[in-house]
Amino acid sequence: MNTFTQTVTAWIPGHCSFTPSDFAAQKSGIAGALGYTEDPNSSMGEHGWTKVGIAEITLHLIDNDQMVLNKIDALKAEAKKTRADAAVRCNEIENQIQNLLAITYTQEAK
Repeated sequence: MNTFTQTVTAWIPGHCSFTPSDFAAQKSGIAGALGYTEDPNSSMGEHGWTKVGIAEITLHLIDNDQMVLNKIDALKAEAKKTRADAAVRCNEIENQIQNLLAITYTQEAK
């Protein structure tokens, strides 16, 4: 198994509700809710993010064959969603066309 470690900057996303006391209490789930950048001088603060520290992340990579299979699964899921979104939009367009082509029926007086 391939492993590597990297130092990154940790940020609280603007939408996150964690407070300094949550960090002091080492509240569960904090690490997963943070965002990380490689650049310590990143301008994430301009986007409402709060710099909270430096993290040392160790990544244990799965084997290459499994990574390829996972990527294929992700691409298939993306293609399926894209087809579904396109079908919805095509139906909306077709409805607009039919509405424009619709002829109002008025009965002639006898």
